[in-house]
Amino acid sequence: MAIEREPVAMKARCLCDKIAIDINGEAKLSMLCHCEKCRMVSGLAGAYVLFSEDDVEVTGDFIVFQHGTPNGDTTTNYTCKGCGVTVMRKASTTPGMIMVSLGCLDKPDTFTPDYQIWTAQKLPWLIDDGSIASSSDGAAVAERLQLVLSNLDNE
Repeated sequence: MAIEREPVAMKARCLCDKIAIDINGEAKLSMLCHCEKCRMVSGLAGAYVLFSEDDVEVTGDFIVFQHGTPNGDTTTNYTCKGCGVTVMRKASTTPGMIMVSLGCLDKPDTFTPDYQIWTAQKLPWLIDDGSIASSSDGAAVAERLQLVLSNLDNE
């Protein structure tokens, strides 16, 4: 199930503008993550857009922090040293991809989440209208990789 998207040219930044991300390419996946770790990083559900590393140019000085995920994989957070905003992440489950934080994009309304994961850990007062595909049992790694791979096949 490939998701048809046009390539985008957009920017992402942190609050203090010391981190700049230039994006020129097609988003491979847009997702929400409700796991406890993403809640800690983002304050609620993590919202990310995946791009190929080849389509992203990053400048700035980061704090790099690596941690485990609930399913045993590894995620690396890239956080601005000046303002503390996590502008992007990399996950061991999607090598060669960068997850840009949706809220840091200059045009966040360009994307609607394709998938949400760890919905069993979703805060109970967050309303789910059923419009976003879900995985309540965990990270849905196989499903997400299939979406990314099908989008790569379209290039």
